[in-house]
Amino acid sequence: MEGMNTKIDLSLEEYMRFAFTVQRQDKRYIRAKLIMMLGLLVIAVINFKGGNKQLGSILLIMVVALPMFLDIMMKKQVTKAYNDNANTQGINTSLTFYDNYYEGHSEIGDNKYLYEELYKIIETPTNFYLMLSPQHGSIVIKENCSEELLMFLDRLKTRMDKEYGKK
Repeated sequence: MEGMNTKIDLSLEEYMRFAFTVQRQDKRYIRAKLIMMLGLLVIAVINFKGGNKQLGSILLIMVVALPMFLDIMMKKQVTKAYNDNANTQGINTSLTFYDNYYEGHSEIGDNKYLYEELYKIIETPTNFYLMLSPQHGSIVIKENCSEELLMFLDRLKTRMDKEYGKK
């Protein structure tokens, strides 16, 4: 098969989208967030039943505010990581997809990845993320892809989900 190409200009926005998507796929993160929220909720209920409505109300507000607070902290960390690494800022990468592997070419260097080495493929309305590990992967922006490449990636994701199960 002749290679299918796409390009990625890694902006802070794309980097942020990738980081949040990966984080929201992390079962440990989801579990920890739910445990914190449930813990605060239980303490709030105990305070309400014990007659301390003021503290109970504050704790309920904290239950609601916790996800927003965690997102704000994540956004700060991702922005700092992006700004601290000059190699990622605005890097232009081209990806070429073949039957059994894809290649990445950028100013940093060239890489070749076998599809069988992928941890999983995450699909969102705007992107595919070809995950090499739970935290690292290649970004494929759908609007930069041909219909042929989009169908290929969709088939690849379906095949991987069947063969390896959803991770």
